[in-house]
Amino acid sequence: MRLQVHILTVLLGGLLLAGCDGADPDVHRTGVDLRDILAKKLPAHTPRSEKWTTPPLPRPDHDDHYLEAHLQRQLAGDLAQADTLLEQVASGSATPRALRARARLRQAEMALVQGKRRQALAYLDQAREAAGSGHPLAMDADDRRARILAATPLANVRGPVPGSLALTGEPRAVTARFARAERQLAAYHRMVLRPTLENINAVLRVKRRALAAAVAAYEKVADGGGPGAQAAAAFRMGAMHHHLAEALAFEPPAELLPSVAARLRRRLRKESAVHLRKSLAHYRRAASTKAGAATSPWRALAAREVKTLARILK
Repeated sequence: MRLQVHILTVLLGGLLLAGCDGADPDVHRTGVDLRDILAKKLPAHTPRSEKWTTPPLPRPDHDDHYLEAHLQRQLAGDLAQADTLLEQVASGSATPRALRARARLRQAEMALVQGKRRQALAYLDQAREAAGSGHPLAMDADDRRARILAATPLANVRGPVPGSLALTGEPRAVTARFARAERQLAAYHRMVLRPTLENINAVLRVKRRALAAAVAAYEKVADGGGPGAQAAAAFRMGAMHHHLAEALAFEPPAELLPSVAARLRRRLRKESAVHLRKSLAHYRRAASTKAGAATSPWRALAAREVKTLARILK
C-alpha cells in the first residue's frame, strides 16, 4: 500500500511540473469559471479624497535588510527568510520610523498571500503605530485594514481600489473602457492562489488567463486615451504583474516529494522573475508619461515602484 501511494505521488508530481506551461486547463477542476467571476459587480467602496499621497522610499543607507527581504520574497520565493529580515528592520531600535512602518506593511502583504488574515491585521496595526497618525504610511495601513475587514480580495491591489477613481478629461469611450478594465482587474484579484496537489495546474492557468484578459483591457485604454489614461493603464498593468510575481511565492503542496517540490519552486521563481521585469517595464512607462494633474498620482506611485524594483533587478 505504501508503495502504491509513493508511486501515485511521483506520478502526480510529474504531471504537475509537466503541465505548468501546457495546453488550456480544465477550468471546471477548480470550481471557478471566469465568466462567473466577470459577471460579479465590484464591491461597494466609498473612495477617499482623490488627493492621495505617495509615501517616500527609505534612504539607501538604512534599507539593506529591506532590499534583501525583497530579493528573498520576490525572486527566491523564501517567505520565511524574507519575514526574518523584515522583522530585523521593523524591530531595530535605530531603524527610522518610516522604514519600520514600510517593513510591517510588507510583512502584512506576505501574511495575506499565505492566508494569515489575523497576522496581517496585527502587522498593519504595528505599521500605523510606527508611522504615526496622519503619515501617508499610516493612511495606507488604515486603507489596507479596511479592505481586509470588508472581506474583499482587493486588499492587495496597489494604488486606488478598482472603481474608486474615474479618469478626467478623457473621451467617454475611453472612460468606459477604463471602467471595464477595472472590472477585469477586480476579477483577476478574486482569483486567489490556493493550489492543492489535484488542481495546481488549473489554478495557475486560470490566474494567468485572468491576468492576460485584464492587461489586454488596459492596453485598449492606453491605445485610445490621453496621458492620464496611459499613466493609469500602465500602472495597473505593472501592479498586476507585480502581484502575480509575489503570489507565485507559495509553498508547494506538502504531498509532493522534496525533489519534485524543489523543481516546482525553481520553475515558479523563474516565472516570478519574468513578471517582475514586465512589471518594471510598465511602471517605467507610467512614470514617463507627460506630467500633469491627470497623471501626477499615477506617475508618483509608479516612480516609487521603479526605484525599488530597479535596485532589486540589477
